[in-house]
Amino acid sequence: MVEFFYIVKNSRGKKEKGSILANDETEAVRLLQKEKYVILDLYLKNKSLSKAGLSRGATQKVRRKKTVSLDDMRWFFDQMGTLLEASVDIIRALEMVAMHVKSEPLFLALISMKTDVFAGVSLADAMHKFPKIFPLYMRSLVFIGEQSGDLAKVMSQISINIEKSDSFRKKMVKSMIYPIVLISFSIFAISVFLLKVIPTFVNIFNSFDIEMPYLTSIIIKMSDILRSYILYIILVVFLLFIYIKKIVRVPKHRLKIDELVLQIPVLGELLLYSSLVAFVSSLHLMLSSGTTMLESLTLSRLSMKNLYLQMLIDKVRDRVKEGNSVSSRLKDFPIFPEFIVQMISIGEESGRLVDMLSEISKYYTKSLSDSIERFTVLIEPLIIVFVGGIIGVLVIGMFLPIFQLTNIAG
Repeated sequence: MVEFFYIVKNSRGKKEKGSILANDETEAVRLLQKEKYVILDLYLKNKSLSKAGLSRGATQKVRRKKTVSLDDMRWFFDQMGTLLEASVDIIRALEMVAMHVKSEPLFLALISMKTDVFAGVSLADAMHKFPKIFPLYMRSLVFIGEQSGDLAKVMSQISINIEKSDSFRKKMVKSMIYPIVLISFSIFAISVFLLKVIPTFVNIFNSFDIEMPYLTSIIIKMSDILRSYILYIILVVFLLFIYIKKIVRVPKHRLKIDELVLQIPVLGELLLYSSLVAFVSSLHLMLSSGTTMLESLTLSRLSMKNLYLQMLIDKVRDRVKEGNSVSSRLKDFPIFPEFIVQMISIGEESGRLVDMLSEISKYYTKSLSDSIERFTVLIEPLIIVFVGGIIGVLVIGMFLPIFQLTNIAG
């Protein structure tokens, strides 16, 4: 028997070092797995074992973060697709990717997956241990790729889909930065005006003993309320934020919120298009890999974050199960654009549904980019006008008594 040295993580997440006697690498891996360890490294005294774990010291070469971003996932699937396309063994591919990944949770997941695959488990089954990193629809696509022999193609396509989603998310965040900064600064400026500036004006007005205009009286009252109850207001806002965050986690409330969000002008259209791009891209990939329509609908809906849209696709799937076409059932829900319904109908009638889904994905990818640009162009002047109007009313309200004093003096 041979003595193998190991570095593992136990069930409590703590690292352990030690050695184990086994006939070969495979037996050593299985013995450690039996103890529920996550293997970080497995090596002989002076020699690293390339197939049982990462090379000794490789885990120290990359400084890793504690989160998994969409960019990390895109990079993982892209690299795996490229390596598998180049006929690199899947175990070696996992090792090569893990050595350079920048996310600690993803790194640990890849090490565990590599160990499982080395022990004979399929890649999709190895991913099932990490549902927070690899959602069900991703794991299902990998399973389909393994079954069809097109794993490299599926991996690359998943990377493309993630890249689209991440690109739209970044564009949305970028388009919202200026409005958020402007609103935050405006709230700060208005608060300072109400808390500090208005009381100074009030003292001046009181010294002249004049009757305040109606608008000025309202503004002064607002200032008094804010100064008297500011701590309570902050507490209420904080508790309201916690409450909203809590109810969003309840499925029935989340379902209603997701439905209402889609009704918001412009923003609702952006969220709808983003969900449709994710759904259609996943549906296209699954159908092109040979998955049945019912299974494809079931899994593709999970690529959408909106629970309301997921529920509608569930209803479509149930009616398709009864023998109806997808396009005829989509018509039942006006929220789905007529273009999608017609294109899917043409695809079903011509037998070219996969091609039509590809065209739909391209069309809505462009439409989403255009919608984000329109949103950015529209929202900025609206916020400026709205905030400027509020500040203007406050300024006018405080200058009205001054005009009144001027008239009296005249």
